[in-house]
Amino acid sequence: MSHPYKEFEPKWFDDDYSDKSYRSIFKWGEKRQIKAPQESLYKMIKDVFELTDDDFKGYTEDLGLDEVDFDIPVKLEEKHITKFREICGDEFVRTDNYARLSVAYGKTMYDIMRLRNKIVENVPDVVAYPDTKEQVEQIVAYCQQEKNSGLCLRRRFFRHPGRGMYERRYLSICAFVLIRSSSSTKKIRQSRCRQA
Repeated sequence: MSHPYKEFEPKWFDDDYSDKSYRSIFKWGEKRQIKAPQESLYKMIKDVFELTDDDFKGYTEDLGLDEVDFDIPVKLEEKHITKFREICGDEFVRTDNYARLSVAYGKTMYDIMRLRNKIVENVPDVVAYPDTKEQVEQIVAYCQQEKNSGLCLRRRFFRHPGRGMYERRYLSICAFVLIRSSSSTKKIRQSRCRQA
């Protein structure tokens, strides 16, 4: 925020929270950094929605501070998971709830509100972090070989502010295996594996 408020300012949430929480998935930017709206926008919101400062004195909604926990079992056969571990290495293939959910949603307001309310759907069974082109090729070849088992490869490109264009690849079976590969794969691999 560029200027402090001249009148009442809500207490924006900037407390610490778990690196394994829902908030750590949907929060934009640095963990303790917030970007509060300008005072003029805050006043306009109050006017439009007929709210008062009292409505902003505390939080009543879920802020996503709980650690990620859901009961959606991994459906992918163990032989496929083992193969991905052989290709990428044990530490770069994850099946824990946090890793699975962290790649299942985007950063749209719709996704953020679903995560704040712990609405968990369509999570991958496995998240793999290949490091080389050869590893990606091996995964693609394996999926082609096992296509009768229901494994198939899809890709999606998207632009990330500050990082340019990169590709996110994921494999699908009823639930799916997510494979991330980009120019910053090593950074992603290191940060995601530290969170394990």
